[in-house]
Amino acid sequence: SVTIVDQFRHAFYREMIDPLVAIGRKDLAEVIQEKSAEFQKVLAWKEEEDWKGAVKRFDRKFLGAGLYRSWKTVRPRLLQLSR
Repeated sequence: SVTIVDQFRHAFYREMIDPLVAIGRKDLAEVIQEKSAEFQKVLAWKEEEDWKGAVKRFDRKFLGAGLYRSWKTVRPRLLQLSR
């Protein structure tokens, strides 16, 4: 299984899609497209470009990270209750 871990590899594999389809290897092209989508999702999460990132930025900027601190306090207690 291939894991795309950086922008360089992402670009490299994306360039392979059309040639693979041209030679009839749609199976490999589909896998590369799936892995590319996974990488883009992880990248958006790391760079806080998804909706969770917007919440995190709002929390830091306007609430002084109050939501984050509350979650860190409440989460262990919730985990204990669920056992």
